[in-house]
Amino acid sequence: MRLRGGVAGLALIGLVACTESTSQLPAPARTTTTAPQPATGRVVVLAASPIAATIQDLGQAYTALNPSVEVTVTSGSANGLVNQVTGGLAGDVFASVGSPPVDQLAVDGHLAVQPLVFATDPLVLIVPPGNPEGLKGIDDLANPDRAIALCSLDSACGQASDDALMRAGVTASPDVVASDGATVVQAVATGRVTAGLAYRTDVTASVGFIDLSLDLEARVPTIAVKLAASTNPVAADAFIAYLFTPDARKQLETIGLVPPAATPTAAPVTS
Repeated sequence: MRLRGGVAGLALIGLVACTESTSQLPAPARTTTTAPQPATGRVVVLAASPIAATIQDLGQAYTALNPSVEVTVTSGSANGLVNQVTGGLAGDVFASVGSPPVDQLAVDGHLAVQPLVFATDPLVLIVPPGNPEGLKGIDDLANPDRAIALCSLDSACGQASDDALMRAGVTASPDVVASDGATVVQAVATGRVTAGLAYRTDVTASVGFIDLSLDLEARVPTIAVKLAASTNPVAADAFIAYLFTPDARKQLETIGLVPPAATPTAAPVTS
């Protein structure tokens, strides 16, 4: 049986509640005699793997509109990037799915401003192309004869999955315990399992997916924040502001992410 910690469920409830607060993007410093400095140069975005491809696409779209700014994306596991930032990895913006990595950066003093939620990433049921077994939803994960993959509980994906299973009243025993959603997708794509739970952003052309009911989606926040060590803070602010524009919103909706209201929402951060 899969163990379910109450703390994980409370944490996700807290995430949803905290997104109701608002925070404005910091404006560039001004004086009465100096015009705001335009964004130029390079912006280095450190993006956790589930959101990296999306950030890459958004960066290219931003550069097309602002040719004076180059957006470079460095991807990796969220915890790995946090460790690298602590070790001195240079970056201007940190982007993550889920708040724990951002919380850690805040505790360590690496954030320049309040992090912002620019979308939420729904949890979906991963199935083989064409859904040959005709699976319909999360209840199908309870079948003990069905091989399934779930993220480990020490990951944001695992906590979201566990919360969804708990709210659905489903007990599931994973045959593959994955380090992240991408590994769940790979397990389904290669035939090791026939179903699993992962983020919408983890979905590739090698698998199919089924949306969960709204009360089980466990939408996890995708967060962007300027790092304290940013060498191009003006461009970092400009790129983060772009994530809330109608153009970026349209791109996010196209890939299945759910943008927030027009006003940026503050991400919950451990104080």
